[in-house]
Amino acid sequence: AFEQMTVDVNEAAAAVEQATIGGAAVNAVIDEAAKALSGSEEIGYVVTVTDKEGYGGNIQISVGILSDGTLNGISILSISETAGLGMNAQEPEFYEQFSGKQAEKFAVSKDGGEGEPIDAISGATITSKAVTGGVNAALAYYQNVLGGSVNE
Repeated sequence: AFEQMTVDVNEAAAAVEQATIGGAAVNAVIDEAAKALSGSEEIGYVVTVTDKEGYGGNIQISVGILSDGTLNGISILSISETAGLGMNAQEPEFYEQFSGKQAEKFAVSKDGGEGEPIDAISGATITSKAVTGGVNAALAYYQNVLGGSVNE
């Protein structure tokens, strides 16, 4: 079950300012946050984020984060990238790279920057960076607002 949480716009913006992708700031907003519950036990969070740096505009993703900071997975809610290129972000080969990884942040491997490496979609580095940036924004919100930490 999920319990909707209130997202304070200023708090969320301050958290996103802590996020980076390839050394640059992430241009994203936190849309929603919910607690994931198993019975009455809190097992993690779902953070919905819109990254504004997609090739074709905004990309909205939902990021599942377990209580120990492990990414449970991501789901793309809204995307309008180039057919056959950026739209491949919807393919499991790309988005499943985030699943089951415990990292403070991610980086697109060929782009450099700090973080757990993610392989870019062939011919769609901008899209790859936007999705990864969105994930990093969600992680920054988890770390700075929800009080989560990564237990290495």
